Amino acid sequence: MMDDVTQFIENYKGKSGEEILASPAIERDVNRLKNALRGCDPDQRQEAEAILKTLDDALDPHIADLKAQMEKGLDTIQRVQKNSEACIAYLEAGKEK
Repeated sequence: MMDDVTQFIENYKGKSGEEILASPAIERDVNRLKNALRGCDPDQRQEAEAILKTLDDALDPHIADLKAQMEKGLDTIQRVQKNSEACIAYLEAGKEK
């Protein structure tokens, strides 16, 4: 039976970051790998870390996109809140007359 480090290397070596991200088993494989790396051969560790670096590089633009979407959403929420406060103030001013 193949150990987790060897299996990880064989599954993902030579694949692009996007191909690795598209793998349905990547989360499970990374979790297995994190426990297996502690006692593995230094050469295998280096190969596995190179694959993880490829994965990390592929994740960076996705993370940047998500942050931009969150900031845009936050800006929209703040605008809606200011508009709502202005409407409430206008309505309350109308009641006082």
